[in-house]
Amino acid sequence: MSMTTAMKHLCVALAFVMALECCGVLGRLDWVKVVKHTPCRRFDVYVYIDCDKPWLFYRPSSSQFSILCRYCREGIENYWSRGISYAGSTWIVNIKTVLRSSGDRKKIELQWRKSSSRSHNSDILKMTVKYLSKRGDATALFKETCAHEIGHSFLKDAHGIKYSWGHKGTSSVFGGLKSSTPAYPRSGEIDLMKYYRGGTSNFYNRVVAAESDVKDLVFKVRDSYKTNTGRC
Repeated sequence: MSMTTAMKHLCVALAFVMALECCGVLGRLDWVKVVKHTPCRRFDVYVYIDCDKPWLFYRPSSSQFSILCRYCREGIENYWSRGISYAGSTWIVNIKTVLRSSGDRKKIELQWRKSSSRSHNSDILKMTVKYLSKRGDATALFKETCAHEIGHSFLKDAHGIKYSWGHKGTSSVFGGLKSSTPAYPRSGEIDLMKYYRGGTSNFYNRVVAAESDVKDLVFKVRDSYKTNTGRC
C-alpha cells in the first residue's frame, strides 16, 4: 500500500470515527479499570496492555523487547501517576500497568530503530512506539513517548478524536504546529499531552500528565469505579 493510499484510508477512518463521536456511539475503554480506596485517599488505575513485536522490520531481540516493554510500562506509570484535588483534599492516583495476552487490552507495538521516526497512536491503527537507539536520551524519550501515546486513547475517550489528535488545541489533527501553539512554560509542569514551540531545560523532570487529564482518566474514561473500603 502506498503512503498516499494509506493516508486516504486513514482520513476515511478518521471521518467515520468523528461521525460516530457526534452520534455518541463510542464507548469506554474496557482495558482500563479504576478502584477507589477511600480510607487511603487513593485511586488505583489498572491499565491492561499487551507488548507486541513488529512482524518484519525493526524487530527488537528478545532481550531488547523485554527491556522495552519494561521501559514502556515505567513511562506510563510514572507520567500518569500524580496527586489530584478531590472531595476537598488531595488524592493520589496510582497507575499500574498489567500485562495481558488476551481479553481487553491495549496492544502496543515496540520497535527498535537506529534512525529517527515518529511513534503514533491513532486508535485506528495499532499503537506503535519506537526506541531511537542512537539518541543520547533514548531511554528517557522512549518512556515519555509511551506515556504520551497511550494518553491519546485517554483523551479521545474523554473528549473526542479532535481534542486528542490536536494535542488539546496545540496542533492540527495530523500533528502540525499552529500559530497559537505556546512556548514551553519557563517553570512548573510541562503538559505531557500538549505540543510546544522551541525547547526547554529539565524536560523529563518537569513533564507530567495534567491534573485535568488524570481526573478524566479516573472519572470519564471508565465512567465508573469499584470502591475498596479496606485498610490502607
